[in-house]
Amino acid sequence: MAGVRSTDGGGLKVNIASGLFDSETIASYVPWYVDQEESTLASEEEREAFSHEFQKAYAFIRYTSVLLFALAAWLLYHRQQPYFVSHLIGGLHFYSFWYAIAALASLPARLNPIWNNLSVLACVYLFFALGRLFHERWYVQLAKTIALYLFVNMTELGLGYAAAKWIER
Repeated sequence: MAGVRSTDGGGLKVNIASGLFDSETIASYVPWYVDQEESTLASEEEREAFSHEFQKAYAFIRYTSVLLFALAAWLLYHRQQPYFVSHLIGGLHFYSFWYAIAALASLPARLNPIWNNLSVLACVYLFFALGRLFHERWYVQLAKTIALYLFVNMTELGLGYAAAKWIER
């Protein structure tokens, strides 16, 4: 082919032809490239199957994360409030606020990414809610708020990873 030259780029040989990569050359040096199909859209059946699996996984994540939040809150505050149900109600309040913030910020976040940072507002809400419920010193309340908020975020990440593996199976 005219205008085609071969170059070595750190062990990856690439044929350059008018700015496009030659897929045979890439496939010979990058093994995982062979397994990928180029320009293939999912069929309607595949999209429906994925949507169904995603909805099942999403429901599991939402309910499980509220229960795990209530468990973490109970572990932190079981002396002040020994009943798990009270912590579960608090978890439902917190997650309701969090979802309301997410719903309100979803449209403006498409226009300006600064709206994605509204989850910090959920942390502030949690700080004041814990203070109002348990009446602790502010620094103890702040430490427990940070611990719970980090726990929530790590739980969401872990459950999201588990859901991705569940859908992948």
